[in-house]
Amino acid sequence: MKNKIENTDQLRKEIKRLEALKIQQELIIKNDVYEIKESLKPINILHHFINSILFKNNTHDKPHSSVSVFIISVIENMLPKLFSKFEDKVDPLVNSITEKLSNFFTKK
Repeated sequence: MKNKIENTDQLRKEIKRLEALKIQQELIIKNDVYEIKESLKPINILHHFINSILFKNNTHDKPHSSVSVFIISVIENMLPKLFSKFEDKVDPLVNSITEKLSNFFTKK
């Protein structure tokens, strides 16, 4: 609020506005944490890596060559199995961090 608060009604309105703003910002932070968590999953990292190899400069042009497509398909089939074990160990850690952040922001 840019104006000075001169009475209790204005103070109450400002408190309500700030509480609504707080709730909105908490939702944004929760969404950001979720997106970060998802982007750090090994399968998503692999997917992003493969897309960056398959497509030039983030445009959806044709793949570089048939050899690269073959290599990528082999990688796509093998690596998720390897990453699943890694993900099983990392996922609880990420969940713990997410929960701690959530608890931190919900404390009053």
